[in-house]
Amino acid sequence: MTFEDLDEFAFALFSRWLHGGKLQGPCDFHSVQHYLCLYVIGQRWDVEALCNDSKCTFPDHRVCTNLRLIAIDLVRLYYHKNNMTAPTFRLEYVYAFTKTPNHMRKFLAETAAFRALCGEPAAKGVYLSDSMKTLINKGGDFSVDYAHSLIKLTKEDFPDPRKGSKCDWHEHADGKLCAKDDVEPYMTS
Repeated sequence: MTFEDLDEFAFALFSRWLHGGKLQGPCDFHSVQHYLCLYVIGQRWDVEALCNDSKCTFPDHRVCTNLRLIAIDLVRLYYHKNNMTAPTFRLEYVYAFTKTPNHMRKFLAETAAFRALCGEPAAKGVYLSDSMKTLINKGGDFSVDYAHSLIKLTKEDFPDPRKGSKCDWHEHADGKLCAKDDVEPYMTS
């Protein structure tokens, strides 16, 4: 079997998770793609029913019970630690292979908007890269989400989507919110 939207490393992560193994999260620029693919697997195959028996833990040793939650939390953590946002090819990948609405799309669109609003321009008067201009010009869901994110961030005083509560980025199909995070000073500044 082949899946054009998944790579073999993401499938190996899925297999490890499925068999109760621990996922460490992305460790470099390339491994982020494997965790985005893992998110795609979680959404495509709707594996929530399998998640209740997971033995996967985060670096702070909390047990996680949702594959998509694992993927988005680990991607957010990596982007936060490395002060990064997604390049356009990763934005295009997630938008091509996930259904809307979802939290990974929202997170990636908001981080792209945050970079445009709060990051350093590439050069004087150059606020968007050519690849971002091309992606926006294609229209579609990303362009709408990006515009919405720009408005949201300006109206809410530019909160960095890589920081703050993980629960804001989780799906709560059962209606139960996550346990309250212990907020560290860096998470709100």
